Amino acid sequence: MVYFYEWELKINKKMVIFDSNGKVYLESRKYPCETTYIYTPSIVITDDATNVGKTTATLNGTIIYGTGIIDYVGFCWSTTINPTIDNSNITYTGQTTLTHNLTGLIQGTTYYYRAFAHDNGVFIYGDNKTIYSQLQLGDTYGGGKIVYIDPGQTTGLVCGNYGPIPGWENGLYQTEAINYCYNLVEGGFSDWYLPSVTELCNISYNVYLYNNGHPEYNLGFLYSVMYWSGTYCNDFGYCGIMVGVGNGPSCYQSKRININFHGACLPVRYVSFT
Repeated sequence: MVYFYEWELKINKKMVIFDSNGKVYLESRKYPCETTYIYTPSIVITDDATNVGKTTATLNGTIIYGTGIIDYVGFCWSTTINPTIDNSNITYTGQTTLTHNLTGLIQGTTYYYRAFAHDNGVFIYGDNKTIYSQLQLGDTYGGGKIVYIDPGQTTGLVCGNYGPIPGWENGLYQTEAINYCYNLVEGGFSDWYLPSVTELCNISYNVYLYNNGHPEYNLGFLYSVMYWSGTYCNDFGYCGIMVGVGNGPSCYQSKRININFHGACLPVRYVSFT
């Protein structure tokens, strides 16, 4: 509860009690004539963030001043909901439009922020807003580099060590590629595997876009050659499928009856960005 006084001319003195929802309660007491003072709390609005980048964002807010005494205003933020002045914060004095350039964000992390005002000794907070510093293809994450992000931006694939140099002369047989990924320990993780045809086709399309005018896909570290998938083309395990990564907008696949054909190896692991 927050307590203030309202003086009512020639009649009485009323204690005005504001609860956390701004609801007003009155208690009447008899007093002589006084002048009238009515407290109106400030309105604090947390606006959407702008200029959200990999590790930066601009916080925005608006303060509509009431009749109380405001010492300072500002923002507070945290990786948990409902941040307070006890979390990271920045303060200003006398401003109605607030902006703050936030730096040092960790990619793939959700941040919560609120504007606030210190009004008559009480903190008034605006609504929660969120920032998600979005990961991009080619970024380092989860022990490797991101090569695929699902449409919902919540999961994806990262690739690890390619093993021997990709190419026909120094590549691997399919069974060797599968075993290489299975035994790989890299970046603190041991759950690497040889991607399926569908997964390799998704990666291939991203590499194709990178090679054709989309540098933001940042996949120049992948070779445009034939990679083994972990998919067999029959139930007997003697026919494997290779994918020509980056060779075109459609996924070029080649069935190899002889799985002892040399091909490139791309270990991947499934990751969650939330």
